[in-house]
Amino acid sequence: MRTRYPLYLLTLGCLSACSGDNNISQPEPQIMVPPSINEAKTFVGGLQQVGDSQAQRFLKNGIYIDSLNPVRLEMRGDTVASDSNGNFSTTNTHEAGVDEADRIEYDGEYLYVATYPIWTETNYQPPHIRVMQRQQDWSLKQVNQLKLDDTLGQVNGLYLYQDALAVISASYPIMTFARLSGPWYGEKAQVGISLYNTNIPAEAGLAEQLQIEGLLLDSRRIGQYLYVTTTHSLQMEGLNVGAEDDASKLQNYQKIQAADLTELMPKLTRNGQSQPLHRTEDCYIPELASSNDGYARLVNITRINLQSPDDVTSLCLTGQADNLYVSPQSLYLSGTAEQQTILHKVSLGDSFGYQASGTVDGQLGWQTTPYFRMSEKEGYLRIITSQGDESLEHKLTVMQQQGNALVSVATLPNSSSPEPIGKPGEEIYAVRFIGDRGYVVTFERMDPLYVLDLSNPLLPQTQGSLEIPGFSSYLHPLDNHYLLGIGQDVAIESLPGEGDSTTEMPVRQGAKISLFDINDPANPREIASLVKKQGYTPVEYNHRALSVLNQNSQYRFALPIEEWQSCAADACLEIWQPNNSLMLLDVNALPGQASLSLLTELKATGEQYYYGGEDRSVIHGDHIYYLHGNQLWMSQWQANAQILGPY
Repeated sequence: MRTRYPLYLLTLGCLSACSGDNNISQPEPQIMVPPSINEAKTFVGGLQQVGDSQAQRFLKNGIYIDSLNPVRLEMRGDTVASDSNGNFSTTNTHEAGVDEADRIEYDGEYLYVATYPIWTETNYQPPHIRVMQRQQDWSLKQVNQLKLDDTLGQVNGLYLYQDALAVISASYPIMTFARLSGPWYGEKAQVGISLYNTNIPAEAGLAEQLQIEGLLLDSRRIGQYLYVTTTHSLQMEGLNVGAEDDASKLQNYQKIQAADLTELMPKLTRNGQSQPLHRTEDCYIPELASSNDGYARLVNITRINLQSPDDVTSLCLTGQADNLYVSPQSLYLSGTAEQQTILHKVSLGDSFGYQASGTVDGQLGWQTTPYFRMSEKEGYLRIITSQGDESLEHKLTVMQQQGNALVSVATLPNSSSPEPIGKPGEEIYAVRFIGDRGYVVTFERMDPLYVLDLSNPLLPQTQGSLEIPGFSSYLHPLDNHYLLGIGQDVAIESLPGEGDSTTEMPVRQGAKISLFDINDPANPREIASLVKKQGYTPVEYNHRALSVLNQNSQYRFALPIEEWQSCAADACLEIWQPNNSLMLLDVNALPGQASLSLLTELKATGEQYYYGGEDRSVIHGDHIYYLHGNQLWMSQWQANAQILGPY
């Protein structure tokens, strides 16, 4: 029987049968040749579990490719609104029933606040959790301070479920090029989940500490289950990173083949004890991958039972994931490859597991929060993508799971509704799906608001549109077919152009809040608006900064405003100074009585500047709590009310 050896192994033939006859010429030793492994790519098609041997080959091939291209690393952070119909507001979320991590949590009596770290010339105060109790006079008193592990880095957000407080923290590594071998990062990235028992908030303490190795993509909570999605790059010490010659490449390959992947898989650490988050054979790899393909990036979805922290389950997928969208039933991972969006569907709840994959032309874009462009209803995924460079084309695609494939079953524009979504050159600034309707805001110089009819998922239609100055970056659904838009007011100014021509340029003039009437979807109307000159609101790019209390279609909204104004020359030498406040709005959404009015603005006292993007608030009945920096203020929901604090 003849034994065949791969070309990339060293073979030293002794063709003369080692007779010792010096007159017989000896062949030249064969040159060691590294294997031919395909460049890493994102596959179109489904994923599958293939067993330990094939999974290890795919992952090790990916590590080998990465050793030749060491800088190609992904660094990621990071639909009906959850209006509170009780007597206090909760986190403003994208989907009802799907909680999102936020800086502040409130149960009606206790406030839990994640603080910034503070550096001074003589002291450092690490981030921690303040536990504030509401007193009978509505003032606040700190009754506890929850310490966090200093190694876990910044606080990403909090979740409060019954007697469990979960604190999500993320430490990001520093990439180093100090040496050409060894890890491509400095310290390994870690995501921490600190679980506190808040049965007695004043005595709350750490009940469980979990750490997941990897970069935080995002997290969500549905009922008692917390879902934490992380990405992890398999890395090996001692490789010749960026190897160019065949001998060095082969040395890398052989070392990788001899490695135990168990040591390279992401770790789950529980109260100081570590174990692999999952086995290699548990990972899903592309069905279309050949023996010469590989990818060393893992996407891990870890489910933690907040009522029983020992109940931890993790799902492992290979591939690229930039964003995720979560409905009460499903989680969708999305990534971009060659002008397409790759989607992977995961079922949640008791049937937690991988379901299907698919692709759609175009990308989710950067101007809007990507997951607002997706919505699942009755088994159909509605997704809006954009394609093109100078002349963008926007398309709605309706997808349905068929086996392990996500298949397109309808698009818009279509033959029965051929008009495009947006005019040439316009980008999408806001998307909101509400039941059987979709709303899309595009902008270049004017703000067209498009109303989409999705009642027949197999035949979506554009029902109407509205053009007004400015644009909305965030859309909030109201009762009785009203809609609140939050964005920027815009004026068109003529600038000198070439020759005798002029160029029209949109100039942002300040934060704008619009109230839309969509009762006649073919003819949407803006019926009221407010403008805050020279200001903007963080709600434009982070919906969690908005607080909402809905009581019988009478809404109260609180949103932070940040302005930068030039003060008088004799006072501050013409420097720009910030002005932070909390705008309080009353909105009536009763049929035929819709109105929008500014109640007042609350201004936090003190001269120290804190970025307004992390400002938060809680509305409780006729009272309002305002978080700016690490301190809280309290006031009543009425014009010219006294503001008390800081607490």
